[in-house]
Amino acid sequence: DTLKGFGTPAISDGLNRFNTMDHQMKPISSGVRIAGPAITVRLRPGDNLMLHKAIGLAQPGDIIVVDTCGCKDYCVMGDLMASAAFKKGIGGFVIDGAIRDVVELREKRFPIFAKYIVPAVGDKDGPGEINLPISCGGVPVLPGDYIVGDDCGVVVVPPGVVAEIIEGTRKKLAYEANR
Repeated sequence: DTLKGFGTPAISDGLNRFNTMDHQMKPISSGVRIAGPAITVRLRPGDNLMLHKAIGLAQPGDIIVVDTCGCKDYCVMGDLMASAAFKKGIGGFVIDGAIRDVVELREKRFPIFAKYIVPAVGDKDGPGEINLPISCGGVPVLPGDYIVGDDCGVVVVPPGVVAEIIEGTRKKLAYEANR
């Protein structure tokens, strides 16, 4: 909750710009924010079977972070899948890959961050991996890392440095307010 109250620029500064995902990781709807622990998913390019399974395993507030192994030609999620996930209470998605049905997803203001938008859906055959180290937006993400996203992008905060980052971010914000 504390991290969600900070903007990603201040957290990125606190991390010395480390663990800041690349510029293509953007929310599909402006004004949405995410913050929560990561469930990581690595998919075979063009396949989303393990994403379905991760949604089933996720707890309310979890952020599902997806590595599509560079796939940009097939989406891994659309409106039906996202609606089911958010009905369950999932806190958001960060997808290093493509999604579709953005008109519907924007109308619902779902907190989804993705690199690409394409209409074509892929397979549901697997294989894939859940809750192992992945790469998303050029940053290593481990299960349980804290993911924070807003209109400026996405940052990854390892649990071992959360207290330090919160303290540093508060100091930075106080300094900026004083300036």
